[in-house]
Amino acid sequence: KYEFYWGYKNHVICDAISGLPIDEYTSTADINGISTLTKFLSSTNSWSSLNGSYVIADKGYDSKSNHNFIKNNLKGLAFI
Repeated sequence: KYEFYWGYKNHVICDAISGLPIDEYTSTADINGISTLTKFLSSTNSWSSLNGSYVIADKGYDSKSNHNFIKNNLKGLAFI
């Protein structure tokens, strides 16, 4: 007998030049990306500086609050 578990998302921050992962976060599928991005970036920024970074993300993370967080808190640019 097998049991299958569905409905997880893996959020990964990668270095765009080397392609190496910097941090990862796994959430259940019922959590949308919009609500997790600022917490995820803050957590990563606490141990690896993301200040001045260009953040490239898909439309699942697109919101005014995420753009403002990247601009105002990280002093970076968002390409979402």
